[in-house]
Amino acid sequence: MALALIIFVTVLTIRAPHLPRVRPIHVNFILAILACTASSAIFRLALMYHHTTSLTSTASGLGSAPAEKTPFYVFHILSDWMGAVLLLVPNVREMFATGHVGRLACYVSFLPQGLERERRRKRRRRGGTRRKVWQHGAS
Repeated sequence: MALALIIFVTVLTIRAPHLPRVRPIHVNFILAILACTASSAIFRLALMYHHTTSLTSTASGLGSAPAEKTPFYVFHILSDWMGAVLLLVPNVREMFATGHVGRLACYVSFLPQGLERERRRKRRRRGGTRRKVWQHGAS
């Protein structure tokens, strides 16, 4: 299931350059992370048919022998760490041109300053500058 999801996201990522604001570096960056994650999923699928009921078994193919632990760390753990490093080392916010809290351009009208900006825009469209305030004692 994980590998199918990775393949699905890969297909979506490959089609992404046709979208606005998507540069080739974005696609390559996401594909590199997906490659790291896919190698881990493929390694799990390769070892899935080996099972035992003993926790101390050192039979061949179970991943308990030292010679079998090396591929585990190389293909499974190291690839996951490489994916994490790819997310943490470069400035991802700068690379994808997001702000402090992400891309909120479509939600800006729900933020307090966006609500005030929207009220001013509506007032200008109506032609009135301000709402008249009722004053006590004025007739």
